[in-house]
Amino acid sequence: MSAQRPDDRIVAGCMSGTSCDAVDAVVLRVCPPGTPTPIPVLGSASRSLGPTGTELLAISHGARRTSGEIRNAVAMLTNIHAEAISAAVHDAGVNPELIACHGQTLFHRDGLSWQAVAPAPIARRFNAPVVHDLRSADIAAGGQGAPITPMADRFLYADHAPAAIVNLGGYCNITSLDSDGHTEGRDVCVCNQLLDHAAVRLLGTPYDRDGACALQRRADPDATAAITSVLSPEHATSPTKWACLLKPAKRWRSPRSGYAASMDNRSRSRESPAAPPRLRSRGAGRSPRMVRGRSVQV
Repeated sequence: MSAQRPDDRIVAGCMSGTSCDAVDAVVLRVCPPGTPTPIPVLGSASRSLGPTGTELLAISHGARRTSGEIRNAVAMLTNIHAEAISAAVHDAGVNPELIACHGQTLFHRDGLSWQAVAPAPIARRFNAPVVHDLRSADIAAGGQGAPITPMADRFLYADHAPAAIVNLGGYCNITSLDSDGHTEGRDVCVCNQLLDHAAVRLLGTPYDRDGACALQRRADPDATAAITSVLSPEHATSPTKWACLLKPAKRWRSPRSGYAASMDNRSRSRESPAAPPRLRSRGAGRSPRMVRGRSVQV
């Protein structure tokens, strides 16, 4: 592992998914843009959400809870985040200068989004600023706050452009990277949420571990043919064919850039420049000054 350079930053990040089953944490050394060295992983850890995850999943599905019960669940979730970060920091052997904490999504629809977590206890425990509420700035700027990864995909995989980055999470989402710097991202369709639901109903388990059950069965030929026909290359440029599969067009907007990138290839926001948009910074979009030991909303 190479030595840390003056402009490198040690950053911890944590994330939980739509299944509400665990929190994953990682400690990275982040290099400045343009540095040929990849972002090395220094340490990682995972912690189960256990009963807290079950409670949060019920809340996200509309179960009736008092405000005190919801706040208690968020406090328990925050403690689990802190434990995961602590284990990752111990694994890395170095303290983070910044922590990014997404939180658990409890609601995301119609321009409203809630990622539950209490950042202040985490900031105090690790004496580091915590960046949180990662989707609200995009929503306020006219986007829909999802998918959340296009800028990171551009940062990590620009050298591989043109390319498509596909994430098979609760929802399948895709980032398209053009060689000229143009970046687009969109949700495609439901993915693991549907598979997990099927596993609960049909198998009586939270998910099909290692795909053991699926491997013992055969694919439905009619369903396979239907999906293949929609995803085939000859349909890729036809908006009407895609419209039956994709959600309504959404825009991903970077709060640190001067454009809004269209979530489909048929339209751009009125604020986009005439030329293909690029991920670029502007003076008015400078990051807020970080204060050690405090949480920072982006």
